[in-house]
Amino acid sequence: MRPTRLSRKLLAGLAAGLGFASIFFLILFIETYRHQLSTERANASEQVNRLLQVSLENAMLKRDLPGLQNIVARLGEQRGIAGVTIVNPQREVRFSSDPAALGQALSFDALGCTECAADPGRVVPASTQVVRLANGKDVLRSVNPIANREACKGCHGPAGEQPVNGILVVDHDATGIRGEALRAAAAMSGAGILVVLLGLGTVWGVLKRHVLQPILALDGVSRKLAAGDLQARVAVAVKNSDELSDLCQNFNSMADKLETGVRDIQEKETFLKTLIDTVPDGVRVIDADYTVIMANESYARQAGGSRAELVGVPCYAIHGRTERCPPTLVTCPFHAIKADGEPIKYIHCHVRSDGSEVHVETTAARLTISEGGTSRVLIIEAIRDLEQQVRYSQEQRLAEIGQLAAGVAHEIYNPLASIRLGLQAVLRRARSSAQLDSETTHFLDMVDGEVDKCIGVTKRLLDLSQVPSQSLQLVSFSTITPEVLSLLRFEAEHSGVEVRIDMGGHDLRVLATDSELRMLVLNLSQNAFHAMPKGGSLTITGRVRGDRIEIEFGDTGVGIDDATLPHIFDPFFSKRADGIHGTGLGLTICRAIAVRYGGSIAAVSRLGAGTTFTVDFPRPDGSESLA
Repeated sequence: MRPTRLSRKLLAGLAAGLGFASIFFLILFIETYRHQLSTERANASEQVNRLLQVSLENAMLKRDLPGLQNIVARLGEQRGIAGVTIVNPQREVRFSSDPAALGQALSFDALGCTECAADPGRVVPASTQVVRLANGKDVLRSVNPIANREACKGCHGPAGEQPVNGILVVDHDATGIRGEALRAAAAMSGAGILVVLLGLGTVWGVLKRHVLQPILALDGVSRKLAAGDLQARVAVAVKNSDELSDLCQNFNSMADKLETGVRDIQEKETFLKTLIDTVPDGVRVIDADYTVIMANESYARQAGGSRAELVGVPCYAIHGRTERCPPTLVTCPFHAIKADGEPIKYIHCHVRSDGSEVHVETTAARLTISEGGTSRVLIIEAIRDLEQQVRYSQEQRLAEIGQLAAGVAHEIYNPLASIRLGLQAVLRRARSSAQLDSETTHFLDMVDGEVDKCIGVTKRLLDLSQVPSQSLQLVSFSTITPEVLSLLRFEAEHSGVEVRIDMGGHDLRVLATDSELRMLVLNLSQNAFHAMPKGGSLTITGRVRGDRIEIEFGDTGVGIDDATLPHIFDPFFSKRADGIHGTGLGLTICRAIAVRYGGSIAAVSRLGAGTTFTVDFPRPDGSESLA
């Protein structure tokens, strides 16, 4: 197991604690041992001093001064004795193992009585202490005053006047004491270090197994959980029943609940995401800083980009702007919707990623949520592609026409077919039996022809009402244009409009669906009729221009002014010359049909001189159609 910061800290703390404790007890032991050693040495010195004192007193009573000096000198030569000195009551050295010290005076400090300096008449007490000499050597100095006795009063006077005859100072060598103490300290230090190491190893093993390993296991599993591995768990020994084992079990229980909760959230998030993506309208969520934070697939298709490209960008980028929209010129939901306001609906022009424009109808609502104790304002936009709505309207219109055509087929076509069958049977019988005169037969032939025309009209209505097929087919403008205009013959005669069709003798075919091209011709023709409320002429011309087929619808109507012309293809824009308010979808449907099959539509107009709409499609055998 590699060391971690926690293990290093524990190890350092244990080592420091045990080290400090060991040092403290070692110092305490050394001082105690040294004190005890000094005390024992002082006791031994005291016994020696007493014997020496008796010998010295005997020599002094006999007035054997040379003998006394000899005893002092020999005693100073003994092993462990650093020096022997006898001073008189005035602290003058009278006898000494060191001849150089004779005649010198010792200080009260040297005699171990610092208080005696203030009271010179005070008797220096007996004492034993370690003293450092001038040469830096430490000695154990024993100071013993020699009391004045009755036998000594002849030389020293009465004991009341002279309490002591002198002071015996014996210096024992303290080097042995210090060395012995140091050796004992070294031995104790070694034993202490061994004890520290053993204790440290034992404590470290216990901590590592019962504390660090569970903590490291918890740390590893928590990292896996944070990385997304929700199945990671801590292995807990069954035999362990301490607090850390309980903590690991509780951690595993928490991880189980976390995994279950995250799975539920992911499932609900997937459901909501799928639900939002199935909405046909574009949906996007805008933050208070005008940033798009969420969008569905429908919005991505509307904008012509991927969802990843559209999230995280400013909301005004879809308008082709690099800065916020002026609220006085563009409806901005952040400004238009008040804190407690109702949702609003407005029409905008969005710019796709390829630069093309699309008109959309947007419904915006304000949403306030709470995050971390603070309120957050969001704008939810539901965006409907008006061209898509136009397509739905077109399909609905085709469906309605289909229902009408089905009714016509049921109510008119079938009776007309029955009439035609009966009429043709009468004619065959009349011709075979010559029962009718020629004039009657002629009238019956006329009736048969008109019935045949009525049947043709119903067939063309059925062709117009067909639902657009998913598979494309070759559709001839040369064929469908006369058929569609035949349906408008009554309207043309009623409006005083003359219709001319000139396809240049060509079979102008394009790859599309029959019903939608018929709807294109119908809408453009009706649009021309509406532009000529007082009559006029509509000329439909077809031609081949390179790899394109062009169809022109030119009228002699009132024309379109320059301010209105750019908006005629916008959804729900209606401004008819006959004063009737239309749906505003006819020209939008025409543009959607043309674009769907790779074509385009354009208009030129002059006020009072008429309007010409030009629709072009790629030729089926042209390079563009094959691309």
